[in-house]
Amino acid sequence: MNFEPEKDVPKIKIESKQDVLYIKNEFDSLLQKCLESSTTIGNSGLDEKTQNALKHILLQDLGKYSEEVWSDASCNILVNGMDCQEVMFSRHSDGIGRKLDKLQKYGLSEPSKDDYEPLDESLNEEVRNLKAKADELLIRVTEKRRENYGVIEQAIKDELEKVCLVSTKETSSPDLDMSEETAKTNPYKISGNADLLSEKIDSIIHKLSLANNEIQNQYNLVNKLESDLSLLQSRSINNLDSNISKTFSIAESAILNKNNFVKDSSSTGNTKASNHSKTLKVVEMILD
Repeated sequence: MNFEPEKDVPKIKIESKQDVLYIKNEFDSLLQKCLESSTTIGNSGLDEKTQNALKHILLQDLGKYSEEVWSDASCNILVNGMDCQEVMFSRHSDGIGRKLDKLQKYGLSEPSKDDYEPLDESLNEEVRNLKAKADELLIRVTEKRRENYGVIEQAIKDELEKVCLVSTKETSSPDLDMSEETAKTNPYKISGNADLLSEKIDSIIHKLSLANNEIQNQYNLVNKLESDLSLLQSRSINNLDSNISKTFSIAESAILNKNNFVKDSSSTGNTKASNHSKTLKVVEMILD
């Protein structure tokens, strides 16, 4: 099995060359920080001048190492779908480590670190979501446009058919007697009886006005009936309250008569007892 790195290994996809420059500068800064924080040179016992010269030499070697790393990695990077080597400037070093690039060739200075926007995954995800929503809205708007145009087109066809039909029926000129198919294909060449159509329109408007007045009268009548019904309901409730009050008054009077009958039964004869007994039966019937 033959293994070809440039074909079998998925390439790293980066959107712009500014992102590549930012990552490379971060890598170079990391190498420089590692060199400055190293205690090997500081504990070597050399004087400060010698240490600075040694750091300068090591920094040049680290620069060469970084160039080799990015030169090897560039074949596995795609910048906006294109090979990194085609869109990025190629860097190489001479004997003393001086870097040359295409930016210097065209008289341009290399962008500083502040010119690069740091990579933000959350922001990148938000941008992708917004782009998906924008695409979805664009599709919906396109579908709506197609539907609306179809509805408008059909409505125009229906109206033209109605105009053709009315004009064909109302025309009185024999030379304008055309078929329905001809009327559809030539809707602007039809000449109908405009005066008759105008009279019909005026008649329709008059009928609509009469109908509107009749509807208003019926509406006023309904409001009056509703007011009368409310008045009748209030009167019925008042009469019911009066009848209930009268019934309670009769009941109270009957109870008093019953008590008087109990007191008078000991001193009166059987005749009064019989009469009061009948009265009590009537009262009990009323109470029930």
